[in-house]
Amino acid sequence: MSVMKYFIEQKISTLADNYIGAENTPDPHFDLDDITYRQWEFNYGDGALGDAWIAEGTIEAKSGGEAIMLFHNKLVRAVPIISLISQCYMEFKRQPMLLRRLDMDVAFIDYIHDSEHVGLMFMN
Repeated sequence: MSVMKYFIEQKISTLADNYIGAENTPDPHFDLDDITYRQWEFNYGDGALGDAWIAEGTIEAKSGGEAIMLFHNKLVRAVPIISLISQCYMEFKRQPMLLRRLDMDVAFIDYIHDSEHVGLMFMN
């Protein structure tokens, strides 16, 4: 099986605002281990919005499943470090993800929707 290129975007839930490079570019971001991290929503009028970041990168792999695994392995190493530095909780495993094979018009979307919490009752 030959190696293909896959583009992956992964939402990261966090309260940290990513303004890295905002003074030099209209698209503040930073790169770590070939993954680009940027604010989920950002504009200069309102600043950082959305309580989330997007991580994106291109991965070479034999299958989409392998590409996701390689990409997530990079996030597993980086996200705890970013979380420690930002002093904010960050979570990506239960967040939406897009996987697109670059040589075809084919994509896989793993859409996870947050639901509202419910009360828990204790009696006797």
